[in-house]
Amino acid sequence: MSEQEPPNEPPAEPAGAGPDKAPSPEREALFRALIGPRKQAYYLSYIRRAESRGYAPLAWHWPAFFLGPLWCLWRRQYLFGAICVALSIVVSLLATGLGWSGGSVTQLLLSLPVAVFASLKANAFYYSWASQNVARAQELDPGQTARQLEFLAGRGGVNQNLPLILGLFIMLLVMLTPVPSPPPS
Repeated sequence: MSEQEPPNEPPAEPAGAGPDKAPSPEREALFRALIGPRKQAYYLSYIRRAESRGYAPLAWHWPAFFLGPLWCLWRRQYLFGAICVALSIVVSLLATGLGWSGGSVTQLLLSLPVAVFASLKANAFYYSWASQNVARAQELDPGQTARQLEFLAGRGGVNQNLPLILGLFIMLLVMLTPVPSPPPS
């Protein structure tokens, strides 16, 4: 009789991740260290849902909708913030090229698709970033939980200063931008 080949095994998943599994307590502790104390329950709930499904589901995120790139800076999502800014610039350039640059209502309507994209993908980008950082901590210091927690605490949390500085800079630019005078009648 000929030997049967072993069945194809699915690729190994990170410990505590995959369909129908929540993150292990050790992995969840690493996520907690990275998230920091602000909104920890919210992000852990999303991470549990994503890990149990095996993918990052779409979810609405109000801060990303209203604050966009400022939320990205706040949560240290610099790549996602750059993507949102780039999309906004592309939309503005397209609108200008099509002659749609008009009043504030037009600008608001043109920025709406970018805001919707940001709010639907913010949690998924955050989960991806967090998972990559947790994996990196585990690779750098295998079996050294205290060092992993320290590494993640230093990389995560929130950046309070950068969004504030950028927000003040934008307000200053708006205040210093000359307002065009109406054409003479």
